[in-house]
Amino acid sequence: MKKNNSHLLKEINEEDLFSAGERILKNYMGAIKRNRGTVPFISVLIPIVEEYEFEIRNTIVESYKKTFFVQPLVTVHYSPSEPTYYWRRGLDLEEAVWRAELNGWENYGHHKHSQWELPEYKLLHPKTPARKKIKIEDLINDRKFEEEDIPEFIEIVKNLNQNALSVEGIKSVKNFVSVTFQRKLYYDTLGSEIYQENLYWYLYTITAAPCEDLPERVFSLSITHGAFGGLKTLKSLEEELLNSHIDTAKESVIFSKARSDYKGFSLASGKFRAVLDGKVAGTAIHEYLGHLVEAQRLLDSHEALIFDKKLGEKIAREEITIIDDSRIEIDGIKPISYYVFDEEGVEKQCTEIIKNGIFNSYLHSKLTAGTLSLEKGGGILTGNARVGIEKSEGNEEIKTIPRMSTLYIKPGDYKFEELLEEAKGGLYISSGAPSGEVDTELATGIVYVDKIYYIDRNLDLIPLRLPNASFSLTGDALTFLSSIEKIGDKSTLSLDSGYCGDESGFVPQAIFSPSLLVREVDLKVTTSAKPRKKPLTER
Repeated sequence: MKKNNSHLLKEINEEDLFSAGERILKNYMGAIKRNRGTVPFISVLIPIVEEYEFEIRNTIVESYKKTFFVQPLVTVHYSPSEPTYYWRRGLDLEEAVWRAELNGWENYGHHKHSQWELPEYKLLHPKTPARKKIKIEDLINDRKFEEEDIPEFIEIVKNLNQNALSVEGIKSVKNFVSVTFQRKLYYDTLGSEIYQENLYWYLYTITAAPCEDLPERVFSLSITHGAFGGLKTLKSLEEELLNSHIDTAKESVIFSKARSDYKGFSLASGKFRAVLDGKVAGTAIHEYLGHLVEAQRLLDSHEALIFDKKLGEKIAREEITIIDDSRIEIDGIKPISYYVFDEEGVEKQCTEIIKNGIFNSYLHSKLTAGTLSLEKGGGILTGNARVGIEKSEGNEEIKTIPRMSTLYIKPGDYKFEELLEEAKGGLYISSGAPSGEVDTELATGIVYVDKIYYIDRNLDLIPLRLPNASFSLTGDALTFLSSIEKIGDKSTLSLDSGYCGDESGFVPQAIFSPSLLVREVDLKVTTSAKPRKKPLTER
């Protein structure tokens, strides 16, 4: 276990940092005005991050790591050149502001004398900046976190694993656990001052059972959970976590014995009528659509612009409404993606990306909202500027760009059984922890899944598995949207929590989606070579 640095966190006072920041900005703005002849916009974001990560296999703690750091992120904008975003671990605040301002001034000089045409970059600021300090400490009465809470976290996870291990046929259960406590200070030359506290935990669980037809291998299924808050929130969800661990373990055993065919149907790559559970459906929308409505794509070259000039147009069924809203609560619990102000000090808005089938809005940062014309979808602030402060290392410059927060697909009217009835002879596709990726240049995405069922005429779900095979869905936004036929009701909603990586690092995100009946999915089955011999040792 690494040295306890909790006392450092207590010694850092946000009032002192606010005072230091105001003094530094005041001094620099005076010097800039005297020496530059023009005044830039400068903002400072100071994250104070304390993160705990540990792994538990069965009931043994295999690793434990604590991370603590303070790292300023400075934005400097000399209009009309592109803003400079500058950060680097180990720099004090004054040096970070100095380096950022120098880079911003050099960008400005290059822009003014460039022979190539460049866009005029503008930052759209809130109409009423927060001239008084706004303090956000909304943590469900679970505000403070101490390292002394970690042993109880560990004991709860051990208990979850122990119950999953009691399922007959299970070989191992492993949990990757992280607990993150952030304090964020934001201030700028317009007079805004904002202080936020963010505390959340995340569990990634893997259960494994020996394969009946390949005993030297195990079949693994995973599931994720996370929530805003600390130990109190974890305890409130303990029964739900226990049930999910046991259910995932049982499914691992069932799939370890499954075959690849059923009454003439053989599992293979192809296009199938299917029902997607909420996690898979939400991940598909996240990958196929979500990343392409992050408005930075319209400013970057070599990006697919499949939604360009489609604002106000119908691109999906009238029943489809897709919302990005970091402040949504689910059964009284805030997801790990919860926040009130983004990294640019803009209050998060509930953004209807698609409203009743009509493409309604992009997701914006100050840069995209200010630079893009109204016709291109600019002119509005959605509060989606995000950066993966706790996960990014080694970059001296990293853009703060618009990113999704909690993606919510409004449920429809159909019961799960009604969706299955429409898809008899097709597939039900599910996953406890789906993941994916997208090629934004080609506008195509991939969703990785692990549970495929055949839907027989009695609506029984028959698990299918191929030895040494992995499964994925491929698609694009417009094709996928046009393929949605029916939307499940509230009872089919599923929440998936995790981290999403992009140009601005890894940020916590969540998906809250109902099951979907789709006319056609493109399933890819990829097989790997079978090992010739059993492993020499077994764990």
